[in-house]
Amino acid sequence: MSKSKVLPHVVSEEPIIAWRMWQAVAVLNLFSDDIVYRLRAVSKHTEWKPRITLKADCFALVSSLAKSSNRQVSVHLIGFKHQVPDIYCRCGIYALRTKEKLFNYFTGMKMDPAKPWTVVSANERGILPDRIMGCTVFGQVSLWGEIIEGEDGYRAEYAYPYDLTVLADDRRIADSLREQYQVDTRIELSQAHH
Repeated sequence: MSKSKVLPHVVSEEPIIAWRMWQAVAVLNLFSDDIVYRLRAVSKHTEWKPRITLKADCFALVSSLAKSSNRQVSVHLIGFKHQVPDIYCRCGIYALRTKEKLFNYFTGMKMDPAKPWTVVSANERGILPDRIMGCTVFGQVSLWGEIIEGEDGYRAEYAYPYDLTVLADDRRIADSLREQYQVDTRIELSQAHH
């Protein structure tokens, strides 16, 4: 997300506020049989658990050729032992300095943040008819712990959402995220960003 140079890093007990984007994904609450929405990272699909600090880990994907007749490639997830984030690695929780940089980044990836998604044939299957199953959420995030500053943003050891903006006209999503994460949450239609 941000170009990392070998810039000084800091250990911050006071949070740095930056910007990032998530997906709000519908999940079934097993205690009440109701649908709640949870935040998930857009690129790595890491779940941001409500009321729990996200701690960065370092994992690298290593591919190797399997010794089988069909010669499929297997992928192994290997954890590396070092301080996270590290100036010689790309690990950490990413966030950008400004809202404009955030939207420029995702526009450059040809992603339309304002496009909500729904379950196909929800009425036929009886699964959540007329319910948005997910949408894009952006907002400010608190970063702390080890922090590496890049040209456009930061990589941090710890993070938690600071405030959220839902890019879908569905009050249920905003209300669920507010209740789950205990942060200010609002709805904004995407035209404001273009």
